[in-house]
Amino acid sequence: MPVVEVPLLPRLPRAGIGSNLRDRIPFPTFEGCPTAGQPDGKYLGSDGTPLRPWCFVGEITEVDAMTHKLHLVATDMEGRRDVHIYCNGEDLEKRLHYQGAQPHIGYTVAVLYASKRELIEGGVGLIVEDVLFMKVH
Repeated sequence: MPVVEVPLLPRLPRAGIGSNLRDRIPFPTFEGCPTAGQPDGKYLGSDGTPLRPWCFVGEITEVDAMTHKLHLVATDMEGRRDVHIYCNGEDLEKRLHYQGAQPHIGYTVAVLYASKRELIEGGVGLIVEDVLFMKVH
């Protein structure tokens, strides 16, 4: 089995035991997620580094698995539908298998450090550059 390298993350304050999923600071809705490359003082510092941990959580409503690309559509915790999540990678299938869950409709998706980006297909969504920042269960 090939070794999967885990990227180093900056040391940030931890959310702690018993974190409240209704707390919109560590668990923002899609609209509350920062926009990539735009420091906001809440999540991203002026140099673009994270100021605190955060995680987008949604329910998967559509799955489109393509070669080297995964496209999920999710509903966020406030009911916003059509949140598009794209994940790229040559070893995407192996990494998802290693995590123990393949995405299915009705499953929960969590994306660490989720940032909104303009999509090539049009609109705004989330692009996961490393599947280690995404968990499906």
